[in-house]
Amino acid sequence: MENMQRSAVLLCVLAVGFAFCGISSASDRYVSLKEHQTDNTTLSAHLHPKLYFDQIQLRLLKQRATTTHRHIFKAIQNAVSAMLSNAAVYQPPVSHEDFGKKWNEIYGNNLPPLALYCLLQPEDATASQFLIEYMDRMVEYPDWTVSSAPNDEVPIAHSLTGFATAYDFIYTFLDTRRRLQYLKKIRSVTEELFELSKHRGWGKQFLQNHQTTNILAILIGALVAGEHNDPETMIWKQISVNYMEKTMFLLSHIVDGSLDEGVAYGSYTAKSITQYVYLALRHFQIDNTQNNWLRAHFMFYFATLLPGFQRTVGIADSNYNWFYGPESQLVFLDAYVLRNGSGNWLAGEIRKHRPKDGPMMQSSAQRWATLHTEYIWYDSDLTPQPPPEFNKASMYVFSNWGVVTYGAGLPQAQGNTFVSFKSGKLGGRAVYDIVHAQPYSWVEGWTNFNPGHEHPDQNSFTFAPNGQVFVSEALYGPKYSYLNNVLVFAPSPTSQCNQPWEGQLGECSKWLRWGEKEVGDTAGEVIAASSHQDLLFVSGESVLAYSSAMKLKSVYRALVLLNSQTLLVLDHIEKHKRSPLSSLSAFFHNLDIDFRYVPHRSFGKYNGALMDVWDAHYKMFWLDAQGSSPVARIQEAEQAAEFKKRWTQYINVTFSMENPVTRVAYLMHGPYVKVSDCRFVDNSKNGVKISVTLNDTETVVSVATNYLDIEARHGYLGFAGFAKTEDSRRIVQFGRGIQTLPSQVAKDFMFDFGLVVNISALLCNAQSKDSSINDEKDSSVHDLLPIITITSMPGSGAEVLQHLFDNSSDFVYLRIPSTFLRFPVSSFVSLVDACEWSKADAQNGRFRVIQGWFHSVVHNVKLHLQNIQLHQSNDETENKVKVKGQRKRRMLLSDNPRTKGTHMDIVYIQELRQHLVKYPNARPVLNMGSGGWFLKLPYLQEVIGHSLRSVHVVRDPRAWIYLMLYSSKPSLYLRKNIKRHIANIFKQNIDGVDQGCAIVDSQFLPLKKILSQPDPNPVQLLAQLWLAHNSAGLKVSASLPPHTYLIVKFEDIVCFPEETARMIHNFLGIPVAPAALNQLTFATSTNLYNLIYEGDISPAKINTWKENMAVDEIKLIEDTCWPVMERLGYKRHTVSHSFL
Repeated sequence: MENMQRSAVLLCVLAVGFAFCGISSASDRYVSLKEHQTDNTTLSAHLHPKLYFDQIQLRLLKQRATTTHRHIFKAIQNAVSAMLSNAAVYQPPVSHEDFGKKWNEIYGNNLPPLALYCLLQPEDATASQFLIEYMDRMVEYPDWTVSSAPNDEVPIAHSLTGFATAYDFIYTFLDTRRRLQYLKKIRSVTEELFELSKHRGWGKQFLQNHQTTNILAILIGALVAGEHNDPETMIWKQISVNYMEKTMFLLSHIVDGSLDEGVAYGSYTAKSITQYVYLALRHFQIDNTQNNWLRAHFMFYFATLLPGFQRTVGIADSNYNWFYGPESQLVFLDAYVLRNGSGNWLAGEIRKHRPKDGPMMQSSAQRWATLHTEYIWYDSDLTPQPPPEFNKASMYVFSNWGVVTYGAGLPQAQGNTFVSFKSGKLGGRAVYDIVHAQPYSWVEGWTNFNPGHEHPDQNSFTFAPNGQVFVSEALYGPKYSYLNNVLVFAPSPTSQCNQPWEGQLGECSKWLRWGEKEVGDTAGEVIAASSHQDLLFVSGESVLAYSSAMKLKSVYRALVLLNSQTLLVLDHIEKHKRSPLSSLSAFFHNLDIDFRYVPHRSFGKYNGALMDVWDAHYKMFWLDAQGSSPVARIQEAEQAAEFKKRWTQYINVTFSMENPVTRVAYLMHGPYVKVSDCRFVDNSKNGVKISVTLNDTETVVSVATNYLDIEARHGYLGFAGFAKTEDSRRIVQFGRGIQTLPSQVAKDFMFDFGLVVNISALLCNAQSKDSSINDEKDSSVHDLLPIITITSMPGSGAEVLQHLFDNSSDFVYLRIPSTFLRFPVSSFVSLVDACEWSKADAQNGRFRVIQGWFHSVVHNVKLHLQNIQLHQSNDETENKVKVKGQRKRRMLLSDNPRTKGTHMDIVYIQELRQHLVKYPNARPVLNMGSGGWFLKLPYLQEVIGHSLRSVHVVRDPRAWIYLMLYSSKPSLYLRKNIKRHIANIFKQNIDGVDQGCAIVDSQFLPLKKILSQPDPNPVQLLAQLWLAHNSAGLKVSASLPPHTYLIVKFEDIVCFPEETARMIHNFLGIPVAPAALNQLTFATSTNLYNLIYEGDISPAKINTWKENMAVDEIKLIEDTCWPVMERLGYKRHTVSHSFL
């Protein structure tokens, strides 16, 4: 938290012109314009190139043109050949009027690769002459504005970036007149953009392509002009760096590496971000290469690719693929961030499969714009290799973006099917939360963002069986809901276009109208996402994307991929009693003009559509729960897109929704499956069952529609998930596993819709990564909704798991002890506790007060919380109004309510009460912060019952002891008087029983000997304590049923948050929500979440002990703790540390 605050202060100081170290110039000597005019000999000595490389590095770049980089150089060479062969298209026109009459970014974009070619091949006089004439024409123009868009500075920024970069590259080949003339132009345009940044929207709107493009242009102009000792360029650099460092800080909140504007515009923004990161490191020694957004950004390209490496998901204003790159961005990620060869591999696959013609061909204005940076950044030492996910269909969740993809990054082949689903918050989860919680003083709500390129597309999806797009996005275009694969409703009192129909908030304009009433609160949510083999389930809620005047209660859509050919889509719509709505329309798009939808009727009873792809038939049909299947309208539209028109064809099917609940199913399939029937077989309050006959085998799909109630889901499906499928061979519980039925069961198999079949004992169960701990566990899991406890030694970081369970309809997270939630007899549960409580203790009625307290909490937590007397001075109702915003703000700022006094403790209890009013069946999660509960699990198991599931968090003893002794002054060891707590273990109470318990493990006895020394060694004492506690806990837990406890390493939570979250939820028998994955990943990777005792955490910080602890202390810890360390999967420190 302190780091974040310091960053924010630094950035704000920079905004008023504070010059921090390094922001001056990369050169060792400055030459002023006046010197240029009086001493020509200084012009070619040393000033350029400096922007991306210097003269020494240039020699290496020239050598690589014929060796390691020849494939990229060939692309540059081909680009230059194309320019030279068609100068009328690629060279700026003689007339300024002609230059300004169209969007002219092409001229700035093509300059850097052209200039780099001339630098690498100076003997090519034709290219050099072409370049000089090119730049002469641009420098003669009075301005670089597009006359039809005088208030849009983006084309100016492209021209400036390209011109200044080219100037830096070829400076040594220019005569004095051109050096001065070009430099004057660079300076004047940079100054112009800088002044405009003060009052244009892009000057304050972060994470948007205009902002990054224009600010980078100012920075590049300032860097190039700054080499000539121009003092005014200092402030341009400072302000540009300020903007971009704020951008990087905000990006660090986006843990999935995505950008809300989609892949096409995302590649545009990322082009500038990667260039900035490189330039900031080169010129100012500002290192952003470990920014967690950058570390995740590779998947934004890989997991959005349709089979064949040519086309991407078209979410938001998109082309068929990328606007810029992405080869440059990918090789940058490989060279400076990932270092694993995946970026080089994907860049190569994309280049190899680039379409040579047709609509997926890259625009002539953009196709070569990043060749120069690709060439400069490419690291040939990184052998191209695909990521581990390659060549098998897998699911990927963009938890911030609200996007799920399946089957991405595969070759084009039969059976390689792609599915995407989108249901997210406006701006993405991080931006949305920042806007609403307002944690940073320099962010003023939506004023500082611009989601205008987003679409009204919550709960939209695409389907491409065998890689053939059957349902697609409509791509870049006006923001109408009917141009997206979503639902619209009628009659709506707030309809603004297409009356009486209304779709999602913000529609009816060229750009999303994000500034209007309610639009800023638009939020979809991916509720569930899981895949097993060739099956996928994903669902989302989009009710908050619609006007409140419609009085909708739920707009829930679920997708079930039954095999590579077949997708079932279910819409569940609930409305309030006074809703004016009586009809809904669904839309499905196809952009391929060669393969059009035509009407088709299935089984003689269901209306639908067919798409004929070279005699392979792709079909869809639909029906509601009453069996109605209305005829659809198949329509065409041509809308403005970028600077052209784009055609789309779409299906529009309308259903009546007279009842409070409406359910509609759509079945879509490819040619390599036989579909012979589809029908609703159950339509109840909590869910639906749909029977589909595929290849003469009946499959029943069950979907829980009362998805916010975990007990309702459990009752309907037989487990706590969201959907399942059943056929004669297997039962699939999505998010949990697959049961293959025995042959006799399969033979006699029949569906009994009145019974819930208990199959959990046979389900595949995820194992812990620490096989030595968990391999011996019985894989059976009881079908009980769990009551969860979290135990750990203090300082082990278990509190980070709050982010896995908080803000969830499935759980209510309780911190114990806290001001109003604490054990009734505190002497039983001290900071260091060696007492073992057994099953017999519970059976014999020992510690009855504790037993009663647990019964109260776990069996009726709502009543327990209501009975807490808060003694508040203000009216509770007044406080309730503030709770929601306070909670979001606290999570973003990592405020810990325990440190904020009584008021925040009261707010905490109020939040819990309100949570349980909304979700009365949420399962309690008790994080018991005192240290001894791991030794009492048998007692807890007997008191709470078979539903208890315990998660115990362990931490590397070296990191734990470092935290206790060295992470703060005075040390935690002294502040908490750990030595006294350890001594208390051996004190006798009045009954002569240690600490109220009959058993103290023998591993604790050596502590007595250490304490008897005149000056006990704290390292030895703490190491023995860690060993004693964990060895005793492992021995105690071994007597428990294996499915009732799970040991999790803190290091795994921090370094592998998604994998660890899934492991924990598999253990609990409850699918993990994408929102929970996002929360935990945010807490562990952004340096913005603080642990109680040690501040912010991240993968880079969990091994601080390696650099800061003495070698002999590390060895003492390892020698003492090794038996348990090895069992838990920890390794000895490397010998190399001894040389530090």
